[in-house]
Amino acid sequence: MIDFENEFPEVSRLFGEAAMEKLLNEDISSSSMKMKALVSLSDNASKTDVALIKNSLSDRDDEVRLYSFAVIDKLERGINGKIHEKLKSFNQAESLKERVVRADELAHLYWDMIYFELADENLKKFIVNEVKKYGKIVLDEDPDNEKINVLLGKAYLMAKEIDEAENCFKNVVNNGKNIDFIVPYLAEIFFLKRSFAKVKNLFADTQGLRTNTLLYPIVEQWSMR
Repeated sequence: MIDFENEFPEVSRLFGEAAMEKLLNEDISSSSMKMKALVSLSDNASKTDVALIKNSLSDRDDEVRLYSFAVIDKLERGINGKIHEKLKSFNQAESLKERVVRADELAHLYWDMIYFELADENLKKFIVNEVKKYGKIVLDEDPDNEKINVLLGKAYLMAKEIDEAENCFKNVVNNGKNIDFIVPYLAEIFFLKRSFAKVKNLFADTQGLRTNTLLYPIVEQWSMR
């Protein structure tokens, strides 16, 4: 291993051993450290990152609160700007193919508002309807589109349109794609329909979820006799 000693740089932990959530929520954490954490989270923020940033909106430090608001506002404005741009392209599209492409983009952009929890309860219903509206345009031309079937399934599930959601998820399963990924959604639908035997059978036939640390306890619970 001597040959490698000069090839690997030393790496130090900027935030120590603490989890990011603990660092941002601890009153004893310095404002400068919290700001560094927020800056690191703001680049290509995931859903979890956005949730942590939103929690910082109630921080005691004015600078931390203002920066958190600026990051959330920038993300929301960015998505809204893209939606406005794609809507204009959709309305000006000269061919059906182009309209379908723009509809696909719009459906996913509207869902981003839901995914990142940027919409309040009053706006969420409108956004879900927009996802369904543009998703249907794509599905009419491409019924086997996996991504749109999954997206519409989640939108229908959120709107409590259970049968429609089930049809979308089953379209994916019938095409033999991402079956393990779809199982939790179908299980939720069968549970809402009180078809508990179907939930049990669904988990029994799915081995891939046993390696999922989040879903493993649920799979085990439904596998018990």
